[in-house]
Amino acid sequence: MRELVVFLRRALGATVVLGCACASPTKHTSVVTEVHLETDAGLLVVPDNASLSELVALCQQGSGDACGRAANKFYRGAPDAPKDTARASVFYEKACALSDWDSCGVAAVLSKDPRRAFDIYFRACRAGHRKDSCSDASRVVVNAPKVLRPQYQFAFTIALEGDSRGAAASALEAWIESCVKAGVSQDQAHPTAAMNLCARIVDQGVPQIQRMPSDDDGTSGTEAKDLCESFVNQMGETIVPFDWPKTCAAAGVKQPVDTRELHE
Repeated sequence: MRELVVFLRRALGATVVLGCACASPTKHTSVVTEVHLETDAGLLVVPDNASLSELVALCQQGSGDACGRAANKFYRGAPDAPKDTARASVFYEKACALSDWDSCGVAAVLSKDPRRAFDIYFRACRAGHRKDSCSDASRVVVNAPKVLRPQYQFAFTIALEGDSRGAAASALEAWIESCVKAGVSQDQAHPTAAMNLCARIVDQGVPQIQRMPSDDDGTSGTEAKDLCESFVNQMGETIVPFDWPKTCAAAGVKQPVDTRELHE
């Protein structure tokens, strides 16, 4: 049984790609002051200026940070590592799988594939990097509906798991919009039933968001009104009788009426 103890100093930047806040490849600058790897053979100490071969060896033994540092070398290019984005991507993914969470966002960005990005984030979400990776997985689904089937309910659930209030609100809004579009365009025979379903999504989803802690940026408190107003806007000129969400009524957002009826 090996025990890996890594002492890190991190200086991270951020960029927004695919709708997610994730580490930038050029700024993934984890610095290992000293790595102690306990093995049956004794204690192996890798210095701060470890070579590529040393990093790869440690990576193969299970050091996520060594994988990330090896990836950095391949991404930027170094005397012992010619620039190779494809190999960098492989090492960033391995680093992410070994819980070097800063590598997850870089791996997802370098994949240039929403499906692959979602897979990377979702595995990291399930592995324990809940807040960032869960919310990023949710945002990938919301922002790539033409590539990933619009499974917005799933995206909403993932965001809830990650305690990301902002991501949950975005996913719920996309879910409601998808429901309204389906109700008014594909289920014309039963539009009231379809809109009642959308209303239930609002009444079930908004309270779950309101029970979540505020995000680091202070996001909280306005979701009910904002989502209900968005609900009204998505309905457009298609006004049918249905049960208005109690959540929206409590937020002071009134059910739109068909003004044509008032003039008859």
